[in-house]
Amino acid sequence: MENVTLELAAETFCQWRIERSSGKEPIPENLWGMALGLYPEYKRSKICERLRLSGSQFKRRLEAGYPTFSEQGFVLASQEEITASSKQTQEIQLTIQGKERALMLCVEVHLLSQVLPQLGTLL
Repeated sequence: MENVTLELAAETFCQWRIERSSGKEPIPENLWGMALGLYPEYKRSKICERLRLSGSQFKRRLEAGYPTFSEQGFVLASQEEITASSKQTQEIQLTIQGKERALMLCVEVHLLSQVLPQLGTLL
């Protein structure tokens, strides 16, 4: 399976920054995994500049051995990364991030119990 490109990571980070609820919201672990997975194919400075990351945080995570994408190509979202939308119809946005692409779903809350078992078959 091919590695994530710097451009795909930049687009994913940009989308997250647009959708996050607060400027102080920490970067989700799956995005850190995507960024860390770009090294050593790209220089640390280029990754941090393009993704607008702190160079010192990036270096600490690299040295600590934080996980990058799994070999199967998926990173499971933590419960904190699942957020409800503020639209009148109660929707939840789910993102399944793979090495090469991401699948984003908006699901009405009352249909979530029907959708989740189907997602399990895809993984």
